[in-house]
Amino acid sequence: NTTRLEGILAAMADESAARELGCHEAMRACFQLFLIESVRLMAHQIPGPRPDLCATDCAMESLRMYLDENYSVRLTLAHIAEKVNLSPNYLCRIFKRYTGRTVFQYLMQRRIEAAILQLTTTNDKVISIAYDCGFDDITHFNRTIRRLVGTTPREYRKRIHDSRRG
Repeated sequence: NTTRLEGILAAMADESAARELGCHEAMRACFQLFLIESVRLMAHQIPGPRPDLCATDCAMESLRMYLDENYSVRLTLAHIAEKVNLSPNYLCRIFKRYTGRTVFQYLMQRRIEAAILQLTTTNDKVISIAYDCGFDDITHFNRTIRRLVGTTPREYRKRIHDSRRG
């Protein structure tokens, strides 16, 4: 139903305009809903039997959601593989095929996204943000942020706050 798609797009636009705490996460969630609803809409328009999502895709989506919710926790490959009842080697292959990234690249990206969100929306100490987002080492956190945004987390925060003021 295109009305549902329009509603999701309107919600994304509202979140973008409001720029309230958590707006990036809300827009990301809306975008995922938009993609799901788009595929559903297209599937209903294709004649013939609709193939169901295969079991490995379901397992990978379930795992991706688990990683999204537990990015701040120390996770091992054995624990992650056990979560979806797959061997670690097979999990690595199919997760990379499903997402285009390794399990730990995906996890690191999720941690960085959460850290950037906290840096831009809170006044929490940088070290607290690092630990909250699953980094065990503040030096590694600082280096990672510097590599991605070109400055230290503290400088990045200052630059964002200054750009919002002026």
